[in-house]
Amino acid sequence: GVQTCALPISYGKGRTYVLRHVIDRRDVLERHASPLDPFLNTIRRHIAPDMAIDLAKEGRRENDGLAFVHRRLGAIDIYFVTNIQDRPNRMPVTFRVRGKVPWRWDPRTGAVRREVSYRATEHGTQIPLRLAPYESTFVVFRGSSRTDAHVVETDCRDIVSVSDGAVIAMVAANGTFGVDLSDRGQIRHRTVTVDDLPAPLVIGGTWTLTLESDNFPR
Repeated sequence: GVQTCALPISYGKGRTYVLRHVIDRRDVLERHASPLDPFLNTIRRHIAPDMAIDLAKEGRRENDGLAFVHRRLGAIDIYFVTNIQDRPNRMPVTFRVRGKVPWRWDPRTGAVRREVSYRATEHGTQIPLRLAPYESTFVVFRGSSRTDAHVVETDCRDIVSVSDGAVIAMVAANGTFGVDLSDRGQIRHRTVTVDDLPAPLVIGGTWTLTLESDNFPR
């Protein structure tokens, strides 16, 4: 069988690990099974990933298109994250930073906004990161999050803003939705019922798309 984690052996003031099996990364059948690699699991027992996705929780086995670079400038942590694939990325991402407020910097427009939906975990700060195909963003952690009002959990589609205890969110259908708001260390649960969204407009029939431009032949 595969040894999923090596047992530590005390040696002086430290520990020694004996690994009897390490997954061969050249094997195409094993390269996606990092949770079964005893070497990586040994490292995870002491150091959390700098940026991590719980692929098992998200029902996936691999991440083909999310890459990042991390730099630290004094007390500020800067992550450049890019989605190098032709489909959107909508998964929670955990950054190995705690106790700081995340900000989003748009490298294309220069817009800067405070991230209003995140939560602290045992390994860092988890953000529901949403990136369009081939989109990039800077996630900048700075300041203290102790007094920062933000949403830690919600079943709304997206959180637009949090200000003075008021939460503006987006939903995609009628129903009852919940929001857990962290404000000065206190978690408050709120619910709202939406019942006035119109039914989806179905456009049927046969359609023809015509592109007209000097760059297209007519």
